[in-house]
Amino acid sequence: MDIIETIFTLIFGAGISLLTTYLNNRYSLKRDKFKFDNERQIESDKRELDKEKETRLTLISNSESALSLIYEFEHSIGLTSSVIDSSAKMTHLEFDSKYRNELNVLVKLKALVATRFPDFYDYITKLNGLHNQYWGYQRSLLIDTNQNGDNLLSLTKEIRRIETEANQEIRNVVNELLTRTRRLSN
Repeated sequence: MDIIETIFTLIFGAGISLLTTYLNNRYSLKRDKFKFDNERQIESDKRELDKEKETRLTLISNSESALSLIYEFEHSIGLTSSVIDSSAKMTHLEFDSKYRNELNVLVKLKALVATRFPDFYDYITKLNGLHNQYWGYQRSLLIDTNQNGDNLLSLTKEIRRIETEANQEIRNVVNELLTRTRRLSN
């Protein structure tokens, strides 16, 4: 019986050893798969966060560009600008050239808004219309500098009305852009 017990003990010991190896390998495989899945998820999350950060930074940069163009354009419509141009004895042809330069700023603003902030496009379109009206009234002032008091007052009132409307549209866009920029910065 000693031989049978020895063989049985060897077989039993070998079986335990094989079972232990099998269980260890199985556990190691599960652990490695879990580790791999976690690392893959971490990398995916990191890429997503990097992409989100890049998008936020791009939107903030676009907001800054739009604000810069709006502020540049804001000074071209209004009574102050009208008085400066009239006091400088600007001819209507010089004013037309200035108007074209202002249109270039407005075109850049419209392109930026159309591609990055399409919900603001109506504001910018309204500003464009107001700018055209301002150009017409200011041009009339510059062409006929010897206008009677009633006509001069009428043109000045229209320029003031346009300035008020334009400032309101500009404030709407600026406030919305600043709100979005603040949200993106947090």
